[in-house]
Amino acid sequence: MDHWFVGILLPRRVRFMAKSQLFRRPLLDVVILHAGAFPVRRGHRDEEAIRTATTILERGGLIVMYPEGGRSRSGQIGRRARPGIGRLALEAGVAVVPVAVVGSERARNWRRLRFPAVTVRYGPPILPGRETDASRERHQEVADEVLAAIRALHDGA
Repeated sequence: MDHWFVGILLPRRVRFMAKSQLFRRPLLDVVILHAGAFPVRRGHRDEEAIRTATTILERGGLIVMYPEGGRSRSGQIGRRARPGIGRLALEAGVAVVPVAVVGSERARNWRRLRFPAVTVRYGPPILPGRETDASRERHQEVADEVLAAIRALHDGA
C-alpha cells in the first residue's frame, strides 16, 4: 500500500511500476491499470517499462518507484539501490523527491480492524540534471544518493 500512502495527498495523479506478474491475474490487472500502474519485469532489463516511465516523466507526470526494486514487507530500507531510478532521472532530466513511508508494513492488519499509524515523509528534491549518455555507474550513483536520502528520512521518522 506504500504507493497509495505516497500519492493520496498529492494533487496530481501518481503512476507507478508494478511487477508484471500482477497483470496476469483476472480483475486485479484492471484495478491496478486504473490505479495508474504499468508493468515492469523485475530482475530483467525491461526497456519497455523504461520507455513508458520516461514518456510519463517527459510529459510532466509523476512516478513512484522503489529504488531497491520492490517494496519492503519488513519496514526496513533495503541495503542496495537498483540503477533504474538513476537512469530515469538522468535520461528524463527530472528531479527525484525521496519519500519514506514508515509503519505501512502493519497496514495489512486492516482486516482485523487495526489501523496503524503510517507516517509519510517527503525530502527535498534531488536534481541530478539531464545526462542522456550517462554510464551505468552514474545511474548507480544517483540511485545510491536517492536511497541514502530515503534512509535518512526513514531513520528520522
